[in-house]
Amino acid sequence: FEHIFKEMFNENIVMAGKVNLLNFANLEAYQFFDQPQKVALEIREGLREDQMQNVRVADGQESCLADLAVISSKFLIPYRGVGILAIIGPVNLDYQQLINQVNVVNRVLTMKLTDFYRYLSSNHYEVH
Repeated sequence: FEHIFKEMFNENIVMAGKVNLLNFANLEAYQFFDQPQKVALEIREGLREDQMQNVRVADGQESCLADLAVISSKFLIPYRGVGILAIIGPVNLDYQQLINQVNVVNRVLTMKLTDFYRYLSSNHYEVH
């Protein structure tokens, strides 16, 4: 049973573009991204329970993300809960453009996941 519970509560964390951090972040921040669980926790802690979207800009807290901008947004995973999409980058980002892009990706993700889980739960059988 232990492996079942481990799978049930395992997070799927996808990160891309880490090498781009070398252009604007310090080595400590770069190395922090080698620990996906800690990055996910840091992003999750930046969003309150009742908050769907957050923009955090160089907040100065004791964090490896303190000197970076973090745009994070929750999206619905139908029948499963919520996921979080985040963009992390330099402070001089085009915030309005990125927020719009995050919103579009959120909508598309939610639609695709809704279709996917609806398909799984429909007892779909193909007849050839």
